[in-house]
Amino acid sequence: MNRIEFNYHLKKLNNSNDSLEAIYNFYYSRIISFITHKYDGGAIIAHDVAQEFFHYLIRMQNKPYVTYPTAWIYKCCDHIALKLLKVERKFSEIDESFVADTPNLEESMYGELDVYISQLDELTQKIIKMLYIDNYSALEISEILNVKYGTVRQKHARAIKKIKNLYIDVTKSKI
Repeated sequence: MNRIEFNYHLKKLNNSNDSLEAIYNFYYSRIISFITHKYDGGAIIAHDVAQEFFHYLIRMQNKPYVTYPTAWIYKCCDHIALKLLKVERKFSEIDESFVADTPNLEESMYGELDVYISQLDELTQKIIKMLYIDNYSALEISEILNVKYGTVRQKHARAIKKIKNLYIDVTKSKI
């Protein structure tokens, strides 16, 4: 399904069962496969993730224009899977061989923010992504990464300050 067709169906989703059916028929099996292969034990939660994603689509009020539908759907499903695994306390390792198979996009899914985040050190990047993308608390991150809680908070605060400064510098240079 190309981006134009996907966005057409996304806009018509609440008014047309055909649109929901088209998106469902095209992506359901792909979501199952993605989650099953990405996580150890992913087969157990794959159907729940797919169902939760489609519930999310139906409940979504303001439907965005999605430039990369497949990557957007996979990212949404990834968040749902992590949330399910986190809630059930079934932390799972990501299959590293699968990571290389994920789509490589010319433009970032997070827009300009990725440019700024990429300028941070590796640990700080992990902390920022775990806080804002995976929705872990600072305490959970300190336990997962085996670093002090104060270090997580300090790196977070410094990263936010650095990102703001980088943004201001770029904005001023465009004027």
